[in-house]
Amino acid sequence: MSKTPKVGSKAWEEQLRQDPAYVRETILQLAQEAKGGSKLAIERLLDWLKRYPDMRSLVRSLDDLSIKVERVWIERLSGTDALTKKALEDELAAMKAELLGANSSATDRMLASTVLVAHLDFQHAALAASISTDKLEVRSVRERLLSVAQKRLQDAIRGWELQTGKKARGTQPRGKLKLFESDAAG
Repeated sequence: MSKTPKVGSKAWEEQLRQDPAYVRETILQLAQEAKGGSKLAIERLLDWLKRYPDMRSLVRSLDDLSIKVERVWIERLSGTDALTKKALEDELAAMKAELLGANSSATDRMLASTVLVAHLDFQHAALAASISTDKLEVRSVRERLLSVAQKRLQDAIRGWELQTGKKARGTQPRGKLKLFESDAAG
């Protein structure tokens, strides 16, 4: 029969560190303190995340910039509508998974994010252009923004296609490949 460690002992602390709920709450608490500017909390949070890297996703401040940008666009499009927000998150996750596949490089992730953000920008502009107005100037500006967003999306997709095409072809030598030199003196 195993003995329960004494509260406050090293063994007790080690047992707590094995409890996923405790680990999760500790990381969330440290993230909150770190957000407030506590240097000690930042150091402790980073130490906890080294030991439990699978918990990193709990700390939204550590998300890479592209994820933060995508999140801002989702919030911009969904407003306070939680259902729309969830639908957009799911749509973006599915698109990202389709674009990236299993072995994506940093360049692939950057280009995929560029395509996704351009897509969200286009959807935002299309939504704004669909709102009726009697003011010709407003309608003109909305249509111009829609056109710019569409161009940006086309450019992002073209860049993505160019990159994936190069990866599919692999590296190829320039010019004709010579397997051997012919003997001129022969």
